[in-house]
Amino acid sequence: MPTPKQAKRLARLRDMGRSPRPPRSPSWEKYEIKTYQHGYVYIVDHDPNYLQVPDRSVKQQQHDERCMRIANFFDSRTPYEVICVAFPRGATPADWTLYWDAELATKNADDLIMIHFHGKAWGTNQGYKW
Repeated sequence: MPTPKQAKRLARLRDMGRSPRPPRSPSWEKYEIKTYQHGYVYIVDHDPNYLQVPDRSVKQQQHDERCMRIANFFDSRTPYEVICVAFPRGATPADWTLYWDAELATKNADDLIMIHFHGKAWGTNQGYKW
C-alpha cells in the first residue's frame, strides 16, 4: 500500500500520461553472487606493437587506438590480466577454435574470461558458430 505521498506522486504521473517506474527486480541479496579469483580480458585482433608501425591506414590506426583504450581501461581500473590476440592473415575458424580450446584448458571455474572484439567480419566466416 503506497504512502499518501507516494499515492499523490502516482496520481500526478497518471495525470501527465506517464506510468510510474516499473517495480524493481527481486532483491539481489537473496542470490549468491559469484566471485572470481582471476580475470582475463582477451582483446582479439589487437597487437600493441602495431602502434609503432608507420604507413598504416587511417582505419587501422583508429582500430588500434580503440583497442588500446579498452586495454588501458582494464589495465588501469581492474586487477584483470589483458591478453592481446592477433591471428595471422589466413587464419581459419579451426585455428580460432584450437586457440580458444588451448586457452580454456589453462583456466578453471574461478576464472572470469572476457573476450572483446572491436571490428567487423567484412563478410568472412559470418556463419561461423563457436
